[in-house]
Amino acid sequence: NYLQLPTGLIENQMSITLTWTQDLAGNLNGAETGITITEYPDTRPPLIIGAIIDYSNSLLLISADEVLDGLRAQLSNATKFVIVKTSGNQFADGNTEVRLTGSTMIDGDGLTIQFRLLESTRLFLQANSKLATGSDDDQYYLKVENGAVIDLSQNPNVANLNVSLPELPDERNP
Repeated sequence: NYLQLPTGLIENQMSITLTWTQDLAGNLNGAETGITITEYPDTRPPLIIGAIIDYSNSLLLISADEVLDGLRAQLSNATKFVIVKTSGNQFADGNTEVRLTGSTMIDGDGLTIQFRLLESTRLFLQANSKLATGSDDDQYYLKVENGAVIDLSQNPNVANLNVSLPELPDERNP
């Protein structure tokens, strides 16, 4: 039985059977009935807290502080992921950032979800990276704008414009 409250909260009733559980000392619980459980809706937006770019598999792995919805890829927006050099230097094409336009979510529903990079984006980033140049000026970080991904309650992420972006080298044979 549950009761939908006017506030949008849900109240549920729970009963616990005699000897259903025990404490650390081995004492069994007594029977309880009519325990009220109030369920509050998730209204807190997720925060992206980490990312990794994997050149071997053409992936961007995104980690959040709560479970993200990876089953509805149409609700994600990879163009809101922007890769920038920590030095502020330009890329080889003269731009100061690379938007992940055309990248698609491929795996999710967890604290980490994956986006498949376009091959042209992967090659461009790899050629301009610290791994290729050896220069600390070519280290990347990730800017994540509002609404790039959602959590299971469809709350869009809040912006985090300074996410560390370690790179995993391409170690696959051609």
